[in-house]
Amino acid sequence: MSSLSAKIFEAMSSYKDLGALKIGPRVISYQELLSLSLQVAARLSNVNSAVPPRVGILGQRSLATYTGVLGTLFAGGAYVPLNTKVPPKKLREIVINSGTCFIVATASEWESRRDCFVDTGVTAVLFPETDCAQKYENIELAGCSDLAKLEPLKEPVSSRAETLVYVLFTSGSTGKPKGVTVTGANVLALMQALGRYYDLKPGYRSSQTFDLSFDPSVCDMFFTWSKGGLLCVLPQEELMCPWDYIRREQIEFWHCVPALASIMLKLKMLNAGDFPALKYSIFTGEPLRKDIALAWQRSAPQSTVENRYGPTEATVDVTRFVLAPKDFERDFSNGILPIGKPHPGTMIQIIDDANTICPAGNIGEIVLGGPQVAQGYLNDPEKTAGAFVKFPWDATQAPWYRTGDLGFVNADGNIECLGRRDSQIKIAGRRVEIGEIEGALLKAGVLKEVVVVPVRDQNLSVLELVAWTESELTKNQILDLKQKCRDSLEDVFFPKRFAACGQIPLTPSGKIDRKLLEARAARTEPGSPPESPSTT
Repeated sequence: MSSLSAKIFEAMSSYKDLGALKIGPRVISYQELLSLSLQVAARLSNVNSAVPPRVGILGQRSLATYTGVLGTLFAGGAYVPLNTKVPPKKLREIVINSGTCFIVATASEWESRRDCFVDTGVTAVLFPETDCAQKYENIELAGCSDLAKLEPLKEPVSSRAETLVYVLFTSGSTGKPKGVTVTGANVLALMQALGRYYDLKPGYRSSQTFDLSFDPSVCDMFFTWSKGGLLCVLPQEELMCPWDYIRREQIEFWHCVPALASIMLKLKMLNAGDFPALKYSIFTGEPLRKDIALAWQRSAPQSTVENRYGPTEATVDVTRFVLAPKDFERDFSNGILPIGKPHPGTMIQIIDDANTICPAGNIGEIVLGGPQVAQGYLNDPEKTAGAFVKFPWDATQAPWYRTGDLGFVNADGNIECLGRRDSQIKIAGRRVEIGEIEGALLKAGVLKEVVVVPVRDQNLSVLELVAWTESELTKNQILDLKQKCRDSLEDVFFPKRFAACGQIPLTPSGKIDRKLLEARAARTEPGSPPESPSTT
């Protein structure tokens, strides 16, 4: 099997006259993007070291971002996304823990965070779009004219299947950065699986909504370029309301988090036939509510509406569910679409607390096996051993990844995900899934959005539940809601407090920020109105 770098290089060479990347009004051809990336690769590979370089990509949505990723790939190295939205201390920890020795950045992104990188092991910063001074605190600064003096690589540095392509840091349950190590073979397995689903012709227009530190961006970049598509990078100012962008740019292949579609629905920007050019609409990263999926289907009648699921540790996503007309009137758990069936090559089992396989229909933990499962966590054998495990019922004795997500196989053979195991709470001696409570509240038809969080004591026992909504409810509205939920939700699970937060807060990757809402709810005494996250 050829390496990922060889596959992308071959594709870009064959599509050289087509547009590869669109940032603002500028379209960069495959030839130009390839040439710039090979210049960056020449600098990254020009070191006296047998160890492939680790390269930090600082910032988002610029030409430097994408030439940095491709240059690292062609140099045989691994890129490390460095998001300027995360705190400087965490950014510094990621650089040190990953062994990053180079950074590729724009001048403005470098200036905003440069003090984070002093004495971290970073030796050089590359600016593929601009020129700059030559030194900063013993760090070499190389601008575009410096890179242009180098002889570009003629082809990628030879790499093996197990060579790391990227290291993506997630916060983990403790908040300490945890680096997931993903190889070229992992990414190739994903691309091979996706290639079986989509009929795409060179020149098609694909969206890029995700920050580089959110792994669906991997699919956007490498899958699009392997097929000769034009990757259209949404500017930050249009990201939360991309209605005009989708229409203006005639996007055919759309990929985003459900929260973005939810915002558009609330703004009444999902009207019948709004997006006639869309052919494929993919949602990932968090649960996709059925009402949002149906609204999107009405707005894009010629498009599929798909729910894809997967953890970072299994290379972007591993399952796919395509909404069909027969599903329009069906009920699914908590009003959430199934995550579907595994990609070709991926193995999925539902296991119980004794690590045995559950019968179909029984709820258990989702575990994943196959070529997309990553190697583990960088420099952390203990965490790797806890999450990547072997089971006696698997004769191959290959590692499986424990997702920590609960699910079951429904009557159609599709997997329905019920959320995190740690989202299952115990209150008044009874256990319940947070998603079950949210689903019941939404089904009552009073609320359009709700996020339920627990308030815990110092022993982590749940004292009460708080429901965050976008607009304030009167006492009578809450009583009406409780009455409507009686058939589907026991009184003990009905939230004790309702609080308005204006707009549901999102993480930098676009997911609902449950940790923030839980922290805000915990700052006030039980029974008191929580502090609104929109005012802090």
